[in-house]
Amino acid sequence: MSAQALLLTSSGATWDISTMTYSGKSLSVNAQINNPNSIVFSTDGTKVYTVGGGSAVYQYTLSTPFDLSTGSYSGKSLSLSGATGANGFTMSADGTKTYFMVQGSGTSIIYQYTLSTPFDISTGTYASKSLSVTAQDSQGYSLYMSADGTSLYFAGHINTIIYQYTLSTPFDISTGSYSAKSLNVAAQIGSGTLTGMSMSADGTKVYAEDTISSIIYQYNLSTSFDLSTGVYSGKNGRPLPTTNSTYGLVFSPDGFRAYIAGISNGTLYQYAIQ
Repeated sequence: MSAQALLLTSSGATWDISTMTYSGKSLSVNAQINNPNSIVFSTDGTKVYTVGGGSAVYQYTLSTPFDLSTGSYSGKSLSLSGATGANGFTMSADGTKTYFMVQGSGTSIIYQYTLSTPFDISTGTYASKSLSVTAQDSQGYSLYMSADGTSLYFAGHINTIIYQYTLSTPFDISTGSYSAKSLNVAAQIGSGTLTGMSMSADGTKVYAEDTISSIIYQYNLSTSFDLSTGVYSGKNGRPLPTTNSTYGLVFSPDGFRAYIAGISNGTLYQYAIQ
């Protein structure tokens, strides 16, 4: 189970993105990175990680779990060797594996790293495992992994499509292949502005983020975790404050909080969902 997947564990009583409101809580990461585009929490919510278009991921400590306003930089980071365009990542629930979406010259490749100390990003090393998703979209953003580690999803920035991959060996990115399942969100999101996606714990809802309008759209899946069964729910939410450059999306374990990254001002924001 990935950290993001575990985060999305709740009673199912919420997940209505149209009810989101700004909580007044945030965490500035500008001293380390001025263009964060992804957010991941440790399973206990005492650590939060962010990565941007550069070559490093940074780790922060929260004195109150899942409360961004209590965060401070831990002094720990991981340099992604040779990566100059990291645009998404996720982590396994046990904190021993992490995955990064990296853009190159017309390529989108997901790399797998191993953490020798769980949840300590500074102990990460490249696992010599990767997966190219360029055939589907050469500018991949955001990553979400299913709880059992057999399905992987990402946002295709150029085609405005969310894609689904299958891992024949759970959590081993090198065993991934395209499942021929996807969700086209172009009817709601303009061309080239899809930068974030996430899912509900039960796999019946998918969320797509438009970075230009800063609107998050909600879709329903008639078959859980199967993108090919998705339809627009008619629900959306606009995070405020907005920088008109919102990236990344993740939810709290109870489903009553959402988090996004303001890429233009180096700030992570926290929202309430009713």
